[in-house]
Amino acid sequence: MYLPSALAGDPLWEARITRHKEVRDSRLHTLERVPSSLLPGLCEHEALKEHLFASLTMEGSILLDSLGLFVGACLSEEDPQWSGTCLRFLEILSARPQLLVVVSEEVGMGLVADSPSGRLFCDRLGELRQELSRLAREVILIVSGLPLWLKRPG
Repeated sequence: MYLPSALAGDPLWEARITRHKEVRDSRLHTLERVPSSLLPGLCEHEALKEHLFASLTMEGSILLDSLGLFVGACLSEEDPQWSGTCLRFLEILSARPQLLVVVSEEVGMGLVADSPSGRLFCDRLGELRQELSRLAREVILIVSGLPLWLKRPG
């Protein structure tokens, strides 16, 4: 199953999502997000979180794409709420017996962001990736299409 974490917004982003759907392998069942308009009382990022958390409890293999988009969607959360979001996310993953592949952007290999929100994004994504790496059986960094195993089973 394919679990996207993008929040649609502007027309260019919508076009990008449409292109991604068109080239996606048809064998992948996509866990489409329920629009926030159908979830009364939840803002857009809360609806995305609830969908993502519920989907991660489903049986079967899941490809979560991507961790960075999820972190970006939750960037407005204050630190205590964000800590709770991370804790809940990691607890769900820890309890999951089926295969889960998480795609994530790499941060910290280039310039330091020049905006407070950019630095917050890098810090939060980097910290969440570190926690996720501790839980993961395998961690693979892919650069220019080439895999580099950072953590292998056994």
